[in-house]
This record gives sequence, C-alpha cells and structure tokens, in this order.
Amino acid sequence: MAKKVKEITLFDNFSGYDFDEVKRDLEECNECTFTDEQVWNTIRDYEEEDWRNAIDTLKDLCGDNKVIAYGTCGTWQGNFDASKMFDTIEKAINACVDDCDYIEIKVNAVGNIAVRATHHDGTNIFEIRVVTEKDENYFDKWNYSDTTTMTEYQVLEKIFGSKVYSKKVDTNKLF
Repeated sequence: MAKKVKEITLFDNFSGYDFDEVKRDLEECNECTFTDEQVWNTIRDYEEEDWRNAIDTLKDLCGDNKVIAYGTCGTWQGNFDASKMFDTIEKAINACVDDCDYIEIKVNAVGNIAVRATHHDGTNIFEIRVVTEKDENYFDKWNYSDTTTMTEYQVLEKIFGSKVYSKKVDTNKLF
C-alpha cells in the first residue's frame, strides 16, 4: 500500500505575521517597550529567516539536479502557460517569484513543489519536478535536432508529465 503524502508548507507570507502578537511576544521576552519600526524590522528578519530555511530545504530535496517548472504566469493581459528547465531549484524558485510580493511554496500531496506567487499584474502558479538523466538526454536530442516539429514548450510539457523524464521530490527527506 502506497504511503499518502501530506501537503507541507515550506514558506507562506500571504497571511503575514500578526504585528500585535509579535510585539507582545517581544515585549514579554525582553521586558521593555518596542517601537513599531523595531517590530516591523523583527517581522522582516523572521520572514528572511523563513525564506532561507525554505530554500535550504528545497536544496536538500532536489540536490544538484536540474528541475523543470510548469504552470502559468499571471499578467495584466491574462494567464499564460509557461515551462522552463533550470540548473538548480534556487534559480527556478527565483524565476517563479520574480517581482512578487506574496509567495507560497509547498510540497503538494503528489510530491511536486508547488509555487504560488502574486505580483501587481497577477499570480504565477507553478509546479516543479526534478529532472532525470533521461530527460537531459531527451531534451538535448530535441534541442540539437533539425527535424523536430515540437516546440520547446511541447517538449517541456512532455518532460514534466513523464515519470521517466522527471520525478517528484523525496518527501522522506522532510521527516
């Protein structure tokens, strides 16, 4: 019987931190009064630490493997399908969340990395999978072929959807 994977949130600033709660905790622990600026700086530090921890966890999950991101980019003209292969998970995440204010990164129930990132024009929604060695060979063969009729997007779509060319992350590394 296959083990059911739980959805695991690695980073989420959509809800943000509760200003009053952080201020109360700071003042209880330090027995002094904090200015609003000090509280906001502390919240910024908490978020930066949460971000670094999420990236470190993703690096542990994906190792030095290439990854493929597949999903949609939200723009002022609507949502557009998008897919790209990246050398590292960090490069993929940075591309998915570029210019975004609100970010959520999860390992979803099927074992893919799920990214939701909102910016002033819309929301980017991507799933990321680890690329296998067979994929790199398949992609290179397509890339250097003169006779192919498939677009790069079609090739990346095939890679993302294939258990031979890409794989979910090993969630056992999270526990």
